[in-house]
Amino acid sequence: MPDFSIPLVTPDTAIAVTTDAESGFRTAFTEWAATGTQ
Repeated sequence: MPDFSIPLVTPDTAIAVTTDAESGFRTAFTEWAATGTQ
């Protein structure tokens, strides 16, 4: 897990990165779930 406690980015950037990571996780999880149910 990244350490978001270090203020290297602005809040807007942090939100964008977090959203992108969440989106990527959801995509990976969806693909994993689809593969597991075949």
